[in-house]
Amino acid sequence: MIGIMATGWYDIPSGSTFIPYVGGGLGLVILSSSSFLSATGTILGVQAGVGVNIPLSGALDLQVGYRIMAPFGNPLLLFHHAELGVVYRL
Repeated sequence: MIGIMATGWYDIPSGSTFIPYVGGGLGLVILSSSSFLSATGTILGVQAGVGVNIPLSGALDLQVGYRIMAPFGNPLLLFHHAELGVVYRL
């Protein structure tokens, strides 16, 4: 399952060093057949996510987050994604 999503993210003002965020998106989900998946094709899908940015220095943050993506019409196909990364804020 591959997702091509238009997403939006919102940093929640917390008054602390940590910057929590929430977001979501809408886009296309490309399904291809495999041993555990019998569906194929391209359909509309959604995703939602939460996480936290931890400032490291200046414009550089450590990002820890979680996303879930699902195609419309098949609630059994859920893609869970944990992420760890570095964000550079312009």
